[in-house]
Amino acid sequence: MQHSPRTLTVRSLETCPSVLGTGSIARICPRPPWTLNKPRVTPSSHRCRRYSPYYSLEQLPTPGKRGEFSSIKVTREAHQRGLNRNKFNLVCRLDFQKISIAEARVQAIALWKPKGTCRLIPVGKGYITIFLDNKEDRNKIWTGGPWVIGKQLLRLSPWSPFFDPEKQRNTHALVWVKFPGLGVEFWEVDTLMAIGRTLGTPIQVDQSSTTMEFGYFAKVLVDIDLEEPTPNKILVEVEGGDFWQKVELGATPKFCCHCKIIGHTFVECRAIKEQVQQAEDPRKHHHEASAAEDSLTNNQKKRIRKKNKERLYPKERTWTWVRSHGNAEARGRSASPNSPHQLLKETAIIQLQSALKWADMVDDVERDSALINYEEVRKISGKNRQVHLMKNVKKKNVRSGVGGYPNTRLGNLWCLCKFGFNAPVLVAASSQHLTISYDGLLLSAIHGLTSISARRALWTDMESIANLNLPWLAIGDFNCIRSWDDQSGGTGPLPCSITDFNDCIDACSLTESFSSGPKDSWCNNQKGRGRILRRLDRALYNNAWISKFDGWPCWVTVSSFRDLVINSWSESLLGDPLYVLMKKLQRLKAAIKTWKKENLGGLRSQIDTYVADLADIQIHQWVNKHKCKILAGSISPIRLKNIATLFGFGVGTLPKKYLGIPLVQGRVSKATVAPLIDNIRSRASGWSGKLLSFQSRVVLVNSILTSLHIYNMAIYKWLIAAVKEGERIIRNFLWFGDPVKKKFLTIKWAKVCKHPSEGGIGIKSLKDINIAMLMKLGWAFLNDHKPWAKFPRAKFLNKEGLLTQYYKNSSIWTGLKEEIVTVKAHSKWIIGSCKDIDFWRDCWGSDSAIYDLVEIPDDIWKHCTAKLSQIIHHNSWSAPPEVAELLGSLGIDLNGIILNSSDKDIRVWKHCPHGLFSVHSVFQHTSSHAPKVWWYPFTNSKVILPRIASFAWRIYHNSLATEDLLIKRGLHITSRCSLCRCNMENMQHLFWNCPRPTESGIGLPRCFNSKLVLNIVYLIWIARNAFVFESYSHSINDIKRRSLVAIKDAAGLSCNSMANNCLELSIIVALGVPIKARPLPRIQSTTWDLPWFQEVKINCGAVVIGATGNAGVGVAARNHLGDVLGVLTKGVGNTTLFFSECEAILGAIDWAVQNNWKKIWIESFSQIAILDFSKNHVPWPQRARWNRMKTSFEQIRFSHCWKVANFSVYQAAKRGVSLPVGNLETFLGRPHFLTKIEEPNVCYFRFT
Repeated sequence: MQHSPRTLTVRSLETCPSVLGTGSIARICPRPPWTLNKPRVTPSSHRCRRYSPYYSLEQLPTPGKRGEFSSIKVTREAHQRGLNRNKFNLVCRLDFQKISIAEARVQAIALWKPKGTCRLIPVGKGYITIFLDNKEDRNKIWTGGPWVIGKQLLRLSPWSPFFDPEKQRNTHALVWVKFPGLGVEFWEVDTLMAIGRTLGTPIQVDQSSTTMEFGYFAKVLVDIDLEEPTPNKILVEVEGGDFWQKVELGATPKFCCHCKIIGHTFVECRAIKEQVQQAEDPRKHHHEASAAEDSLTNNQKKRIRKKNKERLYPKERTWTWVRSHGNAEARGRSASPNSPHQLLKETAIIQLQSALKWADMVDDVERDSALINYEEVRKISGKNRQVHLMKNVKKKNVRSGVGGYPNTRLGNLWCLCKFGFNAPVLVAASSQHLTISYDGLLLSAIHGLTSISARRALWTDMESIANLNLPWLAIGDFNCIRSWDDQSGGTGPLPCSITDFNDCIDACSLTESFSSGPKDSWCNNQKGRGRILRRLDRALYNNAWISKFDGWPCWVTVSSFRDLVINSWSESLLGDPLYVLMKKLQRLKAAIKTWKKENLGGLRSQIDTYVADLADIQIHQWVNKHKCKILAGSISPIRLKNIATLFGFGVGTLPKKYLGIPLVQGRVSKATVAPLIDNIRSRASGWSGKLLSFQSRVVLVNSILTSLHIYNMAIYKWLIAAVKEGERIIRNFLWFGDPVKKKFLTIKWAKVCKHPSEGGIGIKSLKDINIAMLMKLGWAFLNDHKPWAKFPRAKFLNKEGLLTQYYKNSSIWTGLKEEIVTVKAHSKWIIGSCKDIDFWRDCWGSDSAIYDLVEIPDDIWKHCTAKLSQIIHHNSWSAPPEVAELLGSLGIDLNGIILNSSDKDIRVWKHCPHGLFSVHSVFQHTSSHAPKVWWYPFTNSKVILPRIASFAWRIYHNSLATEDLLIKRGLHITSRCSLCRCNMENMQHLFWNCPRPTESGIGLPRCFNSKLVLNIVYLIWIARNAFVFESYSHSINDIKRRSLVAIKDAAGLSCNSMANNCLELSIIVALGVPIKARPLPRIQSTTWDLPWFQEVKINCGAVVIGATGNAGVGVAARNHLGDVLGVLTKGVGNTTLFFSECEAILGAIDWAVQNNWKKIWIESFSQIAILDFSKNHVPWPQRARWNRMKTSFEQIRFSHCWKVANFSVYQAAKRGVSLPVGNLETFLGRPHFLTKIEEPNVCYFRFT
């Protein structure tokens, strides 16, 4: 039997193909021969004909050829079926790095709730086709919204045939535009929308702008086309006067000026990278030249090589490739010290060193240096030229201006200014440009490199400078042309080079200035056909520059000029309008010439007269050269003499006083600060003859003696001998009243200088003052951006930003460098761009730096110079596994550190909640402390007079000069109580056991308050001293009278009130003191208010056991109807009440972000926390979380509420105290433990 040939059919693997028909996988399989002539008949064959899984190849179109490519023609019927099936489709775009397609589908279905089929189909480049099968769903999605999926606003567009994601160009973005300084009369919604329309399509006005909660700026959401330049100011026209309004854009998405699309930047553009790769491929002619060279003789080869060598390396030029201004980039083939490879090398050697014992290692410094240090190429002229490893390149100090190459002897770019002008400020510098700021203007000197890839760094720097929005002029040799008209001869540069230059100019909104003279500025010094001419030099400026120098309106300032123009223009002329215009201009021109000669004829002579008058006025302010001295350090006498002759000044010698501060060279000795010590001694001696009490001397020491030298101590570090001499004078004056004499019975000076709560009297020691003031100077040295701080940083910091270890002949740096290390140990970084954070030596991930956690010799540490920015990529952590392993072993979890690379790195003082440095905080956290004393409340009460408080302080320290203590100190006397004259005198007997005070009725009954006990003890001591030194015996009535006076003095100082009963009233009347009845309680009413429509009110609270005990937070969310949406409780561990309250607010905001609540109202019973969040002064440990989450809301407001109207979150916070640290409980709706919640508009009362 012979069968007919088999017919191949196309069958889908899926029984029910997808709607698009592209999700199924097709295969070719043979059809059984017995079914060839039998058609497939199904009940729904007509309805499912287009979804039939079997197709005969005979029914399909026949492929053809068009040139070298295959072609196929789709039938009109099949194409029309596809168009009909997708006619209700829509197109949108999402960033799949922030949300997955599965999550997007779930959220979209939940938002739209379609009646028919709805599918989200990704088609590439972030674009999504929304497949819909009915018109009702299409209209609902198209007209509704705005739709937010995964915190991203959907931009919908109708689907069109031949849709290709590769050809889409999305240049529009929603941006919040700020109008700072706008008058409140223009804050109407229609006015703000009209102003926003000048930038694009206005969408809505911010809620805070409509309610006028603050008036710093108005904010409008505008759909802006990023392809078009955005002005920085706009002209607002209004009746009564026009004005310019400043414009500030909020956060904008990434936009590529090359591709003209949103999603990536120019630096990340793949098209540019492909062009660069193609441009830098080896040229074919190189291989052809090598083949041609093989056919030459040896002598010809030598001559050609010598000629090429002399052309590449001329003998008179010696040049070095180095890094410019501490940049992380290395030139040529050198490896970058700030690259991730450098951090991997440093991590490897630190792990190696920490794993081995240093005693067993071989001291091989050269090996470690070669492992860590990066190579830099150095070409040296001479007979033998080779590549060397540059270990230490000494910087040349250039005193006359700013150069472009700081590591070389001569630079290619210099800034020179006339003597007497203000020094320009260096904004940015590299080997290709030098940008300075002078009087609010930006000036850039350009010298572009010849390499295309190297010039891209220049374009990036120029775009960064353009973001400063200042008047800017960029002038110089760009080493690039803008069009083919700028070149004559030669083959020309690559097209990508011209495109890069033009894109940079467009991105910076620069305009090229007209030039005069020869058109071309460069040639190759060739003749004939080989001659190439190019225009490489040009001047570019922005709109702010041209508006800054728009001319000199000197004529307008003259009143007669305006009248001249009005009168000339008002004269009538007959004729055609254009003819009238031209004749009026000609007539006005002639009139202006005549007016100029009559009114401004001798302008030059007037200017000379005014200059002479100004010089005559300033003659009394000229510098008197005879009174000026030049103070020089390490300088040769001949050079010093030449400088003095040049300026006409005299020559002074060091040391010398300037504003009371001795100027010295080298280390500060005791003789340097001897005048200040003498000043302390003279002040104390002037008070020695006066009858001052101990407490009076304490006040003089705290207010004057410890402050005389504070300015000197803020600059110099005193020697230990000078500190001891100053403290000896202060100590003698305190105890005896004389700076020379010493008292017999004293207390240790270390105890005296402690805080009163630690047993001292609060006098600051000179050593602590010196350290605290130098730390203040060190804080300013590290963080201040003024010229005085930049100069020492440039002198005493190396190119990696580390402190110099070798000796510096400076009187200030010797003491300052020790305190800078202490400042770094007590400070921490709020992570931003991470460019300024040292990976090893700064505190960024824990309370201590990695340098302090790993024990590695200093010879290894000096090579570790990596920055934290090396493990950050696209605003996320990207640490290599080796680095992550090292950090994990040290307890640093990168996932728990919030990163926001768009902000700046901020160094904060970690002992202050807001990160601010203060000298008081230095005394509190860096000085040595003693345990708290139990008697501190008795000596620090407002009721006790200062003289009695100081007396009680000496009692507690057992330093009263009783006879028993004097005998112990070596005095040979006979001890007898001065009151009873029966027993040996000591404090126990004198104040507690002596019968004489008890008999007189002024004993120490136990029912008396401790403050009254101290007053009576002081009276007993006064009576004892009167008998010992004056032989005067107080009578019982005298002692009683003094006791009543002391009681009345204490009653006058007391702010307390009596108990409102008859017993205490009778006692107060008998003592004769003023009656202070207890005031009635004050009643305050408060209510719990409902939030606005579509707003969620979140109440927050915290509970702490003790001052710094276990804490918990509670959060409750309710809608505008008062319904409880949910409750959150969390345990936060041991912390203070303030931090726990801030943690409650941040937890509430984080919860709102998770639930996609856009309008929230935060209410807490902590006034300080609410005030800090309202003013954006969040404590620094929580500032990064706040900055990241606050932009997720359309509206957020804060308010304070008393605890009586916020009791539900108080119950939730008490539940959080029992939870472990970090554990979180979330309840949907009202939980069972909230038995009672606040009722809206019900008054709750607070009693105080």
